[in-house]
Amino acid sequence: MALECTFVELDAVGEALGLTLRRFPFTFPHYGNGINRAGLHAQVGASLAERGLLRDNRFTPELQDTVTLFGTGTPTIGLLGMNGDEQLTALGVFGVDRGLVAIRHGEGIRFDAVPRDLVVPRLVAHLPPMAGASGRAPSASPRLGGGSFLVDGRSIGWVDAEEGRYLAITTRGIDGRPRIEYSPGDPETVERRLRSAISLG
Repeated sequence: MALECTFVELDAVGEALGLTLRRFPFTFPHYGNGINRAGLHAQVGASLAERGLLRDNRFTPELQDTVTLFGTGTPTIGLLGMNGDEQLTALGVFGVDRGLVAIRHGEGIRFDAVPRDLVVPRLVAHLPPMAGASGRAPSASPRLGGGSFLVDGRSIGWVDAEEGRYLAITTRGIDGRPRIEYSPGDPETVERRLRSAISLG
């Protein structure tokens, strides 16, 4: 099941439900102020009603359940990175009995409700297809992209180079200084690291 909302709609829906829907790594402004806020709500209501997400002036259970899970569910895995000039922005949310993958789509967010055990694979699949690199560290060749997953305040990075994808994990040496440890970043390894970081086995 998929559902898509613009940032304008999320701003208005979040206000109506008393939810904070600006969750990392997503950012979007507050739209309208003062007297024209009512006009914004009317515009959003018409848009949602046209798509069957507002009936009898009430949000449908599908919309309300989706944005409530997005706004309050824990734990989460944030994804923020670049693929060339394209920005990658997504969030995986683990609810009690289901999961949600939210992906930036233009000036809005696409929400996909999935079983909990598919949240991590869906996030990893959002990365550009690339085999894991075989070397111990990226070469001097140009970077093709990269970014990080944020899991409970911990960063699990990746670097895309001509020779493949690396995982990049920041640790501290015995001298206390931070250092980056690189390892092959094939999809299976990335999934395994994320599952381990969020205690999913």
